[in-house]
Amino acid sequence: MTTTTETYRYTAKGFSDDVDQCEICGKPELKGTVRLVIVDLDGNEDGEVFAGIVCAARRAGRKAAEIRTEAHRADRAREQAVRDTHRAWSNAHSTWFCALRDATLGRDCGFVRILEWESTEEYKAAAAAWMAANPEPVRPW
Repeated sequence: MTTTTETYRYTAKGFSDDVDQCEICGKPELKGTVRLVIVDLDGNEDGEVFAGIVCAARRAGRKAAEIRTEAHRADRAREQAVRDTHRAWSNAHSTWFCALRDATLGRDCGFVRILEWESTEEYKAAAAAWMAANPEPVRPW
């Protein structure tokens, strides 16, 4: 009797419009593919495969609906992470801006005064330094 031991599994990490050919069966001109990541038993990612839904389901040993749901969840989670990162960056920038404004102009300054202050070389240099130290996050895909 032969016993097989699973040494890896596949996880759907989202959809891709960039790859339009299944890397498993070779079918061309797909509307999109599923990004399957090979995961070893320790949880480490060990490569990826782009496949159509049916081939992805067969390779992962699950139903196509499960793979589709898993890929949608991964896409939504990644998009939420990007939104959270941008929100955190925006909040940090607002905090920096308000602290600098209050230190320079005081809390009770008018809008016109803020606009004039933003056009000064001193503000532009401080803003450029902050942006260099805190680059705006970009989408990972």
